Amino acid sequence: MEGKDSRKVDFLECCKTGNVTGLIALLADVDQTDKSKSFGLLLAATNGHLECVKKLISHGANIHQKNKGIHCRTAIMSASEGGYFNTVCYLLSHSANMNDIDENGFTALLLAAKEGHVDCVAELISKGIVKHLNFPYIREAAT
Repeated sequence: MEGKDSRKVDFLECCKTGNVTGLIALLADVDQTDKSKSFGLLLAATNGHLECVKKLISHGANIHQKNKGIHCRTAIMSASEGGYFNTVCYLLSHSANMNDIDENGFTALLLAAKEGHVDCVAELISKGIVKHLNFPYIREAAT
């Protein structure tokens, strides 16, 4: 059992740090979680590791998975909040649900706007998100 737990930690660490080479060697259960209920795709997106995100999705990672720990967020929410524009674009191109909400009622759009990531806000709006457009800081970021 110890060997399997160690591989799980290594897998999640590779996602968090952007270690694509290590990640490829460990791809087994791409949707595994750690004790805080984070999963590989979320960790990679949260830290802007686009190559890891691509590899995980190509190996079947669930793009709609929400962490069951803090905030209950998806990869698109975390990438938007972090301002990782290329990661946001890639997730959107793979049908990430930009209308999902976290436990506080935030969508990817609100998270991007809250952090001032105008490029992410514009991209989400260009893909058709209309939820929350009446919020003043969304209108301001969109213009």
